[in-house]
Amino acid sequence: MLSLDNSGVALIADTAIPSLRIKDTKAPAKRFVGSITTKITTTRTTAGWYFDALGLLKQAATNVARFTCNFATQQPAGLLCEPARANRLLQNRSLRITHHLTVTAGAGVFADGETVNATGGGSGVYRVANSASSIYALSGGAGAMTGTLTGATSGATKTISSAALVWAATNLTIAQDQVGLDGVANSASSITATAADTIILQAITIASATYFQTAYIKRLVGTGALYMTEDGGATWTDITPADTDWSRKSIPVQNLANPNVGLKIATSGDSFAIDCVQNENGSYETSPMLTTTAFFSRGSDLHSVTLSSLPFDVTLGALFIEGRSKAPNSTQRTMAQIDDGTTTNTIVACLSSIGGAQLAITTASAVVANVLPGVAAVDKVCRVAASWGPNYAQAALDGTLGMQDNALTVPSGLTTLRIGSGLAGTASFGGVISNLGLVLRTMDGTELTAVSNFGLPGSEPAIDIAPNDGRILDSDYAGTLTATAQQVSGVRPISFGNYQYANPGWRRRFRTRSRSLVLHFQNLNLVSGSYNGKGAIYVDGVLKTYFTSPQALGKFLVRLDFSSNADREIEIVMPHSAAIAHLGVTTYGAPITAPTSRAALPRAAFLGDSRFQGFNATGIDKTWMEILCRAKGWQHINLGYGSSGVTSAWGTDLVNANPDVAFVMFDYNNRSAQTSLLGFKNSYKTLITNFRAVKPTTKLYAVTSNWIDTAQDALPLKIADYRQATADALTEVADANNILIDGLTLTANSTASIGDGIHPNDVGEAEWAADIAPLVSV
Repeated sequence: MLSLDNSGVALIADTAIPSLRIKDTKAPAKRFVGSITTKITTTRTTAGWYFDALGLLKQAATNVARFTCNFATQQPAGLLCEPARANRLLQNRSLRITHHLTVTAGAGVFADGETVNATGGGSGVYRVANSASSIYALSGGAGAMTGTLTGATSGATKTISSAALVWAATNLTIAQDQVGLDGVANSASSITATAADTIILQAITIASATYFQTAYIKRLVGTGALYMTEDGGATWTDITPADTDWSRKSIPVQNLANPNVGLKIATSGDSFAIDCVQNENGSYETSPMLTTTAFFSRGSDLHSVTLSSLPFDVTLGALFIEGRSKAPNSTQRTMAQIDDGTTTNTIVACLSSIGGAQLAITTASAVVANVLPGVAAVDKVCRVAASWGPNYAQAALDGTLGMQDNALTVPSGLTTLRIGSGLAGTASFGGVISNLGLVLRTMDGTELTAVSNFGLPGSEPAIDIAPNDGRILDSDYAGTLTATAQQVSGVRPISFGNYQYANPGWRRRFRTRSRSLVLHFQNLNLVSGSYNGKGAIYVDGVLKTYFTSPQALGKFLVRLDFSSNADREIEIVMPHSAAIAHLGVTTYGAPITAPTSRAALPRAAFLGDSRFQGFNATGIDKTWMEILCRAKGWQHINLGYGSSGVTSAWGTDLVNANPDVAFVMFDYNNRSAQTSLLGFKNSYKTLITNFRAVKPTTKLYAVTSNWIDTAQDALPLKIADYRQATADALTEVADANNILIDGLTLTANSTASIGDGIHPNDVGEAEWAADIAPLVSV
């Protein structure tokens, strides 16, 4: 992470051995490579729990940092940075139907674990627990108790005047007989229904507030549903586990007083394992908190480093920080804060309460910079890169740059770097911080974009899947793909305005179970006209994210993270107008397989001007061609070339794309050039004739211009003249497979749909796709 800098700090928390490196050219005594915990001060007023490298639940003592792993995959996740929370559910692992005893009189002493018989209210058979201060039911005892207890082995007899029920259930067998999340035998419980819709509940007496309910569950027997509630059954949410592996399930957050938490098994005979049931004060889940006879209240995690132990320049710097927060976008989640021990002078990098990232700088209690890039994804890895200096503040989130501030004074007197929260735990990150880098220089927008897209230079992973791997399938392109072990790139068949190097709609697809992927690209910088480098990535046919290629020549990376290792199809769709080469994939050792081929899908070829290439849609997935082809199940073969007019020879190029259905649109640029109407019509006719010579029965749809506003049509020959010339060309060729579509019928005729008066915007593109769909077929 520090390969380009001779001074700086790099913290790597998502490895088996969390490590820290400090480089300092001016102060050799500060240089360090080793454990994070030797340099970071952690304060937490209580114990806390985390998952170790074996995926087992462990307890960390007071003031000990928690580096947690994913319990299912055992992959290191990072440094836990959580707010103070309380779990008020008692016996959250045993689920014992437990009574806390108030003894008024009696003889003898019960032993822990002794079986006792109850007579009177709540009669049944129980077992003594917690040094004879409570009992839990073996049979009966669903309600509150009054009466007498008699020990089966000690002979002790006690009179019970009152008791408080913890869990209440009927028609349910509960046994603490499961290996729990900690790997310890009999630390978790099983619940088995002896009737349909069996319910177990625990009532909590507490003031009205926001509470979040979770439980770790797995199926033991049966196929029926499992439900969870925190309002006593007024609302049930299906939390049925997918398999016999532990998974954490939650239900929608509620604001209520006196939660009544419980589970319902729908089918008699079904059985589930349960561990770490949790009802906590807050709007999202945090790490498990274990309880027996009393609730547990965990202190907030406070992590800090004194700046005097680090290389730090008070006037300028750049910060990269990566983490994953479970907190909603409506809350501020501090990733890193640099301050003077007060809120008077601060530099804060966070995920903001309005849903994106934020670089906020406060000097002498005045906010002097507030940069708000991107949109944050909850419970997904987010990467923030921020930089500041004299009259400069800029930040990026996951490759999206904010609006630069350029009139500010950076605060002085800063003393402390805090990780994962503000002062005294305010604005806790609510998740894990995995990586952090701090360097003593500013980064411009281009570097911030690149860094936030993946990480600091030097941390790029090695490519383990070559771009020409045979399991990566290419489709939806026309022209020539050049594939080597170093890169795959394409050139379309028509040389015009350097747009032959743009490959809109070309896609690469493969399948993998990898939980994290890095896609490696390079902008070849070959498109010299209007630039649009926004591509799209789909997962199992659903848009996952966009990626944007910097316009300058150079490499860039896109990282994808997933919550499971399910097999999934990755689809890369290249942008409108950028010459992008694919350099390969990092799968972190997971295999890839070939997806279902698209070769048998009908090929829809689009030959035309910039309205067929994709301008001015905001993304390739927003173009009418892509929307239409996905709806129809067609390949999208894009031969759109910005600024082009009709050329008779292009009919041969259209044939060479081997379409099963073809679309043609030329008129606006011929109108701009004031091409003679006869010359335009004859070129159009020759284009169609050349196409028909090879494709006699393939449908060809000639689309006339969409609405053009008056200011764009201020020439002697109008767009209407060229619409008519197109219609005349089709009439004179006289072939039933040549079909005219009036472009004026496809979008609303206003700038609401044709934003610049020429090109459809996203609204117009969607209208075009919807209106043309019923008119066209293979």
